[in-house]
This record gives sequence, C-alpha cells and structure tokens, in this order.
Amino acid sequence: FFFALITLSVHATPPALHLAHANTMLAAASMLSIANTVTHVVGGDGLDFWTDDSGYCKTIVGESEGVHRPAGFARLHTAVGDRLSFTFSTHHDLWSLASLEALEACDFAGATLLANRMGGGGCDDEADLACMEAATPFVLRVNNSEKDLYLACNVSDHCFNGQRLVVHTHEQRPLHPREVVVPLWTDDAGYCKPLPQVFPCNVSDPETCQHHGTHGVRPHGHRREGGGLAPITVPLGTTLVFRYSTHHDVWAHPSAGARGNHRIHLRIHLTGRASTGGRGEGACLSRDT
Repeated sequence: FFFALITLSVHATPPALHLAHANTMLAAASMLSIANTVTHVVGGDGLDFWTDDSGYCKTIVGESEGVHRPAGFARLHTAVGDRLSFTFSTHHDLWSLASLEALEACDFAGATLLANRMGGGGCDDEADLACMEAATPFVLRVNNSEKDLYLACNVSDHCFNGQRLVVHTHEQRPLHPREVVVPLWTDDAGYCKPLPQVFPCNVSDPETCQHHGTHGVRPHGHRREGGGLAPITVPLGTTLVFRYSTHHDVWAHPSAGARGNHRIHLRIHLTGRASTGGRGEGACLSRDT
C-alpha cells in the first residue's frame, strides 16, 4: 500500500517547473527547466519510460487485459523550443501520426517514424533499471506552435493499450494550472510488470512476484528508495484534486520521513473513503479521472 504516496512542494510564487495538465490515466511528466526551455521527460508512475506496461494494473471494465491507459498518456502543453525526452526499450518505437483521429484509431497510415526500436536507449529489457537510467533518450524539439503532435508506438498492440500521447504546442508557455488532478490515487497503479531489482521475484513462488501483477510498482528517486507517485511541485493557491474509490483515503504527514512510521497521532486525516463519489471498485475510475 505504500506506493499510494505523494510528496508535494508548495511555493509562494510559481516555480520554474511546470506540471503537465492532468487528464484521464495521467502519467506525470517531469520537467527540467533550462534557460527559457523545458525538457518534458515522458513517462510516469515512478518510472520515466515510454511504455504500455504502466498505468492502472488491474483489468479495466470493458477493456482487454493489456490496456492500462484507455485514454493514453496525459496531454502535454508545451512552448516552442521545449524538448520531449523519450527513454524506451527495444520493444517500443515512436511515430508521429497525421491527426487526432488517426491517433485515437491507432491508424499509422501516413505516419512518420521518429525513433526506431534502438532510438530510445537500446536496452533490451525496461525492467533493467540500471540500463534504462543510463540510456541516452530520444529527444524531440517542439518547433511549431501551430501544429499539435500526435505520438504513438507502432509495436504490436501498444498504441491500443494506451502508448499514445497528444502534445499541444503554444507560442508562449501556458500558465500553471490552478487545479491539478493527482494521478491515480490507488495502490493498483504504477508499473504493471515485475521489477526484480526492486522486488526480487521467485517465479516458482508466485506469492513473491509483485502481487501477481495486479498491483503497480511506483519506485522513484535515484536509488529507488521508498516509493509512491513522483513528487509534484505547485505554486501557493493551487487546488489538488484526488479521485479514488471507497478502498482509499487521504492523509497528510508532517514530513517525508514520517510517511514510513506508524505514529498515527502525527498525521492529519484529510478525507475519508466516500468523499470522492463512493465508487466501490478502483477499475471503474479509469474513465472518470
């Protein structure tokens, strides 16, 4: 359960880091400010990888088993000069599609290959975190404010599984959103395949193998210590929106270190299990968040 954690930084003035607009099945994009440009690291759920194996890990009602993001990655809002950084294994690639309609239909007719399977770093296994973190990503520069980008993977059924992304481009940087939806407030989301470097797995003993693959893993940080959602940085006055089923609630801890202890009297209970609509199953939230 400790993977449904989040670290929040609040600034009195808007920070240099701009959080991507939240959307259905949000995948957080970390952003590194360099001069007047921003590099958006595409990924999420504690792992900044371009993959179809992260998102909501249980079977979603009305979708096939491999679909973890029915609406794809969260839409990004960028300014001319920004860069998009994609790290991925040799099981993925990156294409630019002709239109939003083509993207939603995963129609690659007239699409342009941006990066082949070796273009995202060359790692054979994205569960090899050491290789992925050392890999050289593919970087795409935003050059045209009049043309949005429609990006997807054309390997197998990955696009239909949710490995697709809309990038809105603007001449000037959009203002920080006043309302931020916290991505997938549940322990059933994250990276959906086993990560042996984080949780050693004995294939002959399924009990050791990451909750049988039905719960996600959200490791983050250089040494993969702890876990949870990637930290969010927002200016003072921003509204955080939590959407979750009746199987979850929200507490505030006095510090990051206090999350790991069980001294409940130090924590503040912010909202209960039925405060966001009272839905009983996490899977039904996939199209509502």
